[in-house]
Amino acid sequence: MSQPVIAIENLAFAWKGGPEVLNVPAFRMEAGERVFLRGPSGSGKSTMLGLIAGVLAPQHGSIRV
Repeated sequence: MSQPVIAIENLAFAWKGGPEVLNVPAFRMEAGERVFLRGPSGSGKSTMLGLIAGVLAPQHGSIRV
């Protein structure tokens, strides 16, 4: 089995002083896969991308790219 290009486990994130905005138990993305992030405004799409890019740090869990 190949290594995923993105692997997320037990990810949790909240903005300072706010409620948890992301809670991702597990996510894997394999080479060649495509993903479409969809959700209403304020649902955490940009936050998720910031976490994957390393611009933000999760409070809990791990992200491997």
